[in-house]
Amino acid sequence: MRLSKSVLTLGASLLLVGTAGAQTTGTITLNSEAGDYIGMGEFHSYDDTTASLSTSSDGSLVTINVYPTSGGWWTVNLAAPPGQPMAAGAYDNAVRAFVRPAGTPGIDVYGMGRGCNQTAGRFDVTEVTFGPNNYVTSFSASFEQHCEWSGAPALRGELHVQNPPPPPALELSFSVTEALFNKVTGAALLRAAVSCNRAVDPYVNLSAIQRISRTQTVSGGAYLQVHCTAPGTSVEIPVNPPSGSSFAKGRPMEVSGNLNAYDPAYNTWVNKTATAVVKLK
Repeated sequence: MRLSKSVLTLGASLLLVGTAGAQTTGTITLNSEAGDYIGMGEFHSYDDTTASLSTSSDGSLVTINVYPTSGGWWTVNLAAPPGQPMAAGAYDNAVRAFVRPAGTPGIDVYGMGRGCNQTAGRFDVTEVTFGPNNYVTSFSASFEQHCEWSGAPALRGELHVQNPPPPPALELSFSVTEALFNKVTGAALLRAAVSCNRAVDPYVNLSAIQRISRTQTVSGGAYLQVHCTAPGTSVEIPVNPPSGSSFAKGRPMEVSGNLNAYDPAYNTWVNKTATAVVKLK
């Protein structure tokens, strides 16, 4: 039984998590022997003027998607053994990429609604460069795949793709600089510095605890979204104690915070943590 198009599309979409999108340029050829199920014995050649190209990677597995202007789609997955970074070199005895065992490279070329449950093949990577977050700057390889068993007719191909220089990854930092006591409510107002290398709206998840006597502590928390304009922004974060209790002015307060924001350039979340001990003024 061969894979359905819907299953193949799901596998491709899962890989895109944590990767960057860019205007990919390059070329790809697919040369299918008679009897090959994937290529149906045909020859295909595309470049960025006859197809929309895109790349993604987790650092070990590289995916190239091809969407011809004439319709349909192709996907090429080439993978180093699990846990190993993709690098230039020869990769023999490859099996289906998403189920490759330890020490084994992976290959999975499919498209036009046709895919393989099992693959056998090899590939040679002649160039690979990455930017931040496994951004594929350039990738060149030739490959050979046999669908379902190693003696099946071959699908051979060659590809050369490149992307624009990678955009800077989102950088964040977070520090609590001051704590002010509200004598009316018993709450604390924390002043913090949020730094960013471009405008972003991060979420702050913060907790504070204060010992007000030898046997008693008071704690509180806050969760809110703030706006940061590069290079940084000062924010005020109210922290309320539980009902019926109060923080104590003049005593130290232990604060721990988590700052996270979405980086659309790389389709990933950036997370920073910070701790501080501040005196409640």
